[in-house]
Amino acid sequence: MIFGSAEPLESYCVHLLLSKDDIYFTILESKGSFSVYGPRPAVQVDELLRRKHAKEADEKELKDFVKLLKSSRKMPSHSKPAKSSWRTEEKIRHRIEPLEAYAIDKHYISPASDAFYFECPADVEMKWRGKTNDFKLPLP
Repeated sequence: MIFGSAEPLESYCVHLLLSKDDIYFTILESKGSFSVYGPRPAVQVDELLRRKHAKEADEKELKDFVKLLKSSRKMPSHSKPAKSSWRTEEKIRHRIEPLEAYAIDKHYISPASDAFYFECPADVEMKWRGKTNDFKLPLP
């Protein structure tokens, strides 16, 4: 174990620390419920740390973007930012473009007619099925 000690509490603590670490140590071999851990090479540690920091930065950027969308959504319509302002900043633009593509893909053209349908939640669809055709728009 660590420094020649094999006390149950110390063994458990070492196991807990090593098993939760995914950057500095790796499992060299496993024997039943026992695992032998070894250090990762410095180059690999640097790469794993770089990836971890990049992932954290991406998650923070996404969180900030969602916060921006929510705050913009809550604004009164006369106070909302202009549509063109969403395209000026690179970080925002590369998040908006996939949303637009997703929104467009959520619509489909019915093969039976030349109508453009909006996909809607099942409960809303059931509510209007057969009663009205509010979601049907002619194609240009």
